[in-house]
Amino acid sequence: MRPTIFVRMLIGYLAIFIPVVGVSAYAFSQLALFRGVTDDILQIDNRMRDLGQKIGDSILAQTRYEKKYIFTRDKELHNQFMLTESEVIKRVDEAISIADTAHKMGALIRIKDYHERYKSTFNEEVEFIRKNQTYLQDGYREEKEKAVDEILWELRN
Repeated sequence: MRPTIFVRMLIGYLAIFIPVVGVSAYAFSQLALFRGVTDDILQIDNRMRDLGQKIGDSILAQTRYEKKYIFTRDKELHNQFMLTESEVIKRVDEAISIADTAHKMGALIRIKDYHERYKSTFNEEVEFIRKNQTYLQDGYREEKEKAVDEILWELRN
């Protein structure tokens, strides 16, 4: 017995419809997987960007306190400098813990090194101030500005 025209058309349509449904289902599953990956990337990158801005703000606040302390030699300004220093360290450590690429990790480690250089230069200058000794203020100022510029450059990149 020969199949009717209806059966032949039904078989032809099913031959087209079943692969199209299979390919569509595969495409939707891959898009869902892609969406999950991009959501993870966006969450990490947005958090890193937010931490970068906070680190930059803390560094700038720290330099303001440092400059005011050098000018006025007020102990409270030195305490504020120390508080912002702990904020910077905490935020850099947090950013290091969520860094997902070697490039980000390297930049954060360099930021930590530059900040340590800035802090040690400031501490040397504070020792001169506390002992009422003369020292080359311009050299220390340039060294600190160079370290802060390097930090901000790394944050920008």
